[in-house]
Amino acid sequence: MSKQPVNFLTCLMAGLIILLLSSCNGLRKLEEGQYLLNKNTIKSDYREHHDEMMAILKQKPNRKILGIFRFHLGIYNLASQGKPTRFKNWVKNTIGEAPVILDSTLTNRSTEQLLIYMQNNGFFNATVQDSIKYVRHHKANVTYFIKSKQPYKIKSIHYNIKDERISSIVLADSANCLIKSGQNYNKNNFQGERERISKLLKNRGYYYFSPLFITYTADSSLLSNDVNVFLQIANPTSIENGEASTEHHTYSIKDIYIQTDYDPLSNKQVIPTDTVAYQGYYFITAHSQIANPKLLLQYVFINPDELYNLTDLEKTYKQIQDLNVFRFIIIKYELVPGTDSLNCFILLTPLSRHSYKLEAEGTNTGGNHGLAGNLSYQNKNTFKGAEQFEFKFKGGIEAQRELSDTTLNNSNRALFNVYEIGPEISLSVPRILFPFTKPIWFNSPQTNFVAGYNFQQRPEFKRTVANLSYSLNFKASDTKRHYFYPGDVNFVKVYLQESFRKQLEATNDPALISSYEDQMITDFRYVFVYNSQQLGKLKNHVYFKGTFESAGHFISLFNKIANNSKPEGEQLTVFNVPYAQYLRPDLDFRFYQIFSENSQLVYRFATGLGFAYGNSQLMPVEKSFFAGGSNDLRAWRTRSLGPGSYSNSESFEKYGDIKINGNIEYRFDIFRKLEGALFADAGNIWLLKEDIKRPGAQFKADEFIQQLALGTGLGLRLDFTFFILRFDWGIKLKDPTLPKEDQWVIKDKNTKNTILNFGIGYPF
Repeated sequence: MSKQPVNFLTCLMAGLIILLLSSCNGLRKLEEGQYLLNKNTIKSDYREHHDEMMAILKQKPNRKILGIFRFHLGIYNLASQGKPTRFKNWVKNTIGEAPVILDSTLTNRSTEQLLIYMQNNGFFNATVQDSIKYVRHHKANVTYFIKSKQPYKIKSIHYNIKDERISSIVLADSANCLIKSGQNYNKNNFQGERERISKLLKNRGYYYFSPLFITYTADSSLLSNDVNVFLQIANPTSIENGEASTEHHTYSIKDIYIQTDYDPLSNKQVIPTDTVAYQGYYFITAHSQIANPKLLLQYVFINPDELYNLTDLEKTYKQIQDLNVFRFIIIKYELVPGTDSLNCFILLTPLSRHSYKLEAEGTNTGGNHGLAGNLSYQNKNTFKGAEQFEFKFKGGIEAQRELSDTTLNNSNRALFNVYEIGPEISLSVPRILFPFTKPIWFNSPQTNFVAGYNFQQRPEFKRTVANLSYSLNFKASDTKRHYFYPGDVNFVKVYLQESFRKQLEATNDPALISSYEDQMITDFRYVFVYNSQQLGKLKNHVYFKGTFESAGHFISLFNKIANNSKPEGEQLTVFNVPYAQYLRPDLDFRFYQIFSENSQLVYRFATGLGFAYGNSQLMPVEKSFFAGGSNDLRAWRTRSLGPGSYSNSESFEKYGDIKINGNIEYRFDIFRKLEGALFADAGNIWLLKEDIKRPGAQFKADEFIQQLALGTGLGLRLDFTFFILRFDWGIKLKDPTLPKEDQWVIKDKNTKNTILNFGIGYPF
């Protein structure tokens, strides 16, 4: 599926020019005295929070793509031309964006908001003025001039706390106070300190304490720009136990009741009658016990006979939520009459324990179209400890180009010539099942066991893959997670057709031949993931994934202890199958630059190295690197590029020991569930060692930059919330496998250099 890139780019540029002209032409329809808001500018000597100040402006210009084209305004204007129709109205209201007409009232409100913002940040004497400049084509630029002047700083903070017990707690923790001497006056710090003190006291048993008890007085009457801050904590004035209360009270936990079959939607609530006491907790049920008390208590951090603690409540809620077994989680407290004690109720509504799922999808693997599906059964609470058991039966068919002409004639070739099928069983346990570990050491722990078998049929060969996997993972914090794979075994058996075997042997390429041989891979893997994204917040964020993998080390150690040796030129085997031995580190770094709710720029850099040693001369194909495809270099088909500048006419897939890949993608909303993207990709793969049969394939520090493939393109994405359907049109710019004078293929009008990629989810 390809086009000539020149024709495509010409059409693209023509379309953008039409939209640009249409957005300008629409200005002619403005009435006298109306001006399109073209740009907002803030000029200030206080640049620390420029983005925050831009965000509070009450009127913003029409959106732009790449900061140049007002695409949505252009669509609106095009749809406004001629006789109105239902379709045009739909386009205007969904894709289009009406012109933003300058409103001086909103400009004045923006000026007022900027002044309030400056004062909240300690610039009490700041001035804000706005200026409107009218330019050509009925456009207006608004500039806000801010003179911050000298900020007011905190000179000292004084405490006025009537309750002596409260006073001792707050003063003992004053080192963590968010209001510090010498810092600028900042209203946000005052609110933050309210919440910090409130949580501090709630963690000491003060269940009824509220931030409303905390007030501030700021004295700025000093001759200098200094502020003395007075923090007061009032005593409650409510009536408790029939008497006026003059101090705050601490509350301890008396009894803890846990119900795992709670139904909050039932009109006829059944009063639980079955109560089981276990380790000081009371498990109550209306019907049946859903969870094993011993296992569930590992995720409950609220303890009887201890003071109320807000952090324990939050941790309990989060840990139970991470089990993915309960639909609703309610934790509430009730005062025991006549005491300073609370009863705690943990009410849990279970998800459906059993589920069945039938999934079908269209696939596109490097341009090869096919169908895939799976039938699965899931038990979400197998042993009443939130264990999730899943049995999945997967299958798929695909139309792939044949690697040889050894099978059917083209006239008799089936539409789908590749199929695979196989079962998979997995068990996920929300605990660390490893010697010498305790649940309290980990946050959101998980142990996974997976066993699977896959049979693949191609015209040239049959292949079976049996795998066993044991892995552990847990959170180190909200942004960091660790994954350990102590045991991961893959047993690969390949059955070649005789004619295809002869074709392989005729290439006399050891790397290519080894990719179609039996192999056993037993590896240890460690993965570290860092993700600074905060859901619901429009902030720049970073994603990093680092992986280190080592294979064959335990088997090699056993052979050394057993004094097993291999004859010259041969490999040691397990069950008559050679085992792989290698090291493989790789990393993936991404930076998401957020411009607004509607647009962002994503940068990605990925690289990896595979080093075979000991019992292996070459990396296994399954663990080698490849270039091209819908998540990589989108102007090349999967495994069709490299290594390096090496080029041949064979249709065999390409693999390498080293990979470098870089991507830049600009994403923007078009309307509702439709998103657009413009992207540029660069990268390639290389061999670690020289191969005289593949000149230009070895990685060399002084040559690899010239061997980077370059591509660009644009994409469309349909966001269905649960998944994203993606179409990316990749265009080759530079092909390093061609002679140097012909590598810039974008200028070649007769070369077909575009590929349409289909994918699920974002590429990165």
